[in-house]
Amino acid sequence: MAAGEEALVIQRARAADGSPAEARALAGALIRQASDQWNAGSRQTSLVLAEEAVKLCRKLERSVHDADPELLAKALDSLAACYEDAVRLPEAVAAAEESVAIRRALAGRDPSRAAAHAASLRTLASCRASSGLAEEGRIIVEQALVIERRLATENPDAHADGLAGTLNSVSWHYWREGASLVGMRATLQEAVTLRRRLAADNPDTYSNSLALCLVNLATAQPNGQALETLAEARELYDLMRDNAPGEYGSRLRLLLSNRSWVLNDMGRVDEAVDAVSEALRYGRSLYRDNPVTHGRSLADDLAKAAGFHQGAGRREESISLIEEEIGVRRELVRLHPAPNEVGLAEALHDQSVALAGYGRPEDALRAADEALELYERRWRETSGKKVMPYADGLALVAWVRETTGGGGDPVPLRERAVVLLRPEARHSDVARGRLAAHLLQLADHAAAAGGMRALLRALPLAREATGHYVRVSGRSLHPSDDVTGAAARWAQLLEGCGRRAEAMDVRHRYGLRQT
Repeated sequence: MAAGEEALVIQRARAADGSPAEARALAGALIRQASDQWNAGSRQTSLVLAEEAVKLCRKLERSVHDADPELLAKALDSLAACYEDAVRLPEAVAAAEESVAIRRALAGRDPSRAAAHAASLRTLASCRASSGLAEEGRIIVEQALVIERRLATENPDAHADGLAGTLNSVSWHYWREGASLVGMRATLQEAVTLRRRLAADNPDTYSNSLALCLVNLATAQPNGQALETLAEARELYDLMRDNAPGEYGSRLRLLLSNRSWVLNDMGRVDEAVDAVSEALRYGRSLYRDNPVTHGRSLADDLAKAAGFHQGAGRREESISLIEEEIGVRRELVRLHPAPNEVGLAEALHDQSVALAGYGRPEDALRAADEALELYERRWRETSGKKVMPYADGLALVAWVRETTGGGGDPVPLRERAVVLLRPEARHSDVARGRLAAHLLQLADHAAAAGGMRALLRALPLAREATGHYVRVSGRSLHPSDDVTGAAARWAQLLEGCGRRAEAMDVRHRYGLRQT
């Protein structure tokens, strides 16, 4: 029995006498053990312990007149993170909001509790972003940043590190919302500056945090600067190799993975492959020790390595890495299904595309069908109904059927995707672009039947696709390839229907060559 588990057993026995003090101590022990189990990869155990802690804290709130609400807020914050990981997002948001409300009230009476209020805001921001509300998540985490800035101004020594951590969180939300790299870079640069100062005074405590900030900063820098920043982070990590070997491996894996991406973007493919291969050596070792905690990172690196090899024309290496990735993701689904099924579906998606390109149609169809089944199940079982993954799955199977000529009729799949994407397209250009692509493919299928009726069925589909592509391209003076391609198909269909004047007008409007 581990030390934490033994301590929890002892505290349960002590709390059995009904003493409020021992019950509070038990609640604290449950929260600590929930955190330990989370870090060890036992996510379901962590969730159960956090739920027990919240239940016990609520009982104390009802029965003890001088109970400190902070203990309940802390338990709720832990539970919110567990629910978010388990993709129980409404419950995650509710727990995080309650924690924020408690800590806001406490901070209003006692300013020394403001840092805890900021921590709960960060948790709520993450839960909101995971629920598909990226902008709302960013607004909430910026509230935490305001608090941390004030605290760091009043007492820099005590709160500079907290401010740096919140800046890192803000940059992640900027990335998730699709903000510009300039804003991310400025935020991360400020975090690096803070942690440089802290590390200069206390290198043993803060060098690791500084290195992580540098790795994050590199993701928002031009390639040349990014390599220099990552080299500095590598020097810092190498200094901690002997003191914290487990943490060293995890942090170095991330650094090498990011470095491989930069090198590949610079066209230095062989160096990129070497870097990601080194990242995989660390990732495989970490995964063997703790699959749940490190499995997704390993799978992501395997996908990245497969892409590098595929780009270099190394088909067999690419397929082998994708198959290993799928094996990792299948194990993750077995251990912790909810947050990992979409990752497995995406890996199968990539495998299907690769196999279709390598002339293995039956294998491609099998992978695509399994991916679609996973996408659809997550769509049906998840509150909030995130449409895009499911629609992408429908598009994949339709494309494989069209490409290979097997597996059945692709038209019903594309029609189903159109139904799903129409509402989403009202507020998402990405969805609008996907909708346009499906409409154009459906126009081609309709026209393929031949004859005037077929052309008349295809015509409005091509016209609508063109309109959507125009909306996506915005106010650009030069039509995008998508716009001109759709417009050319629309004009071609008009000509097939004998409506040459209208076809000429479409060609003129979109700058196409007259025929």
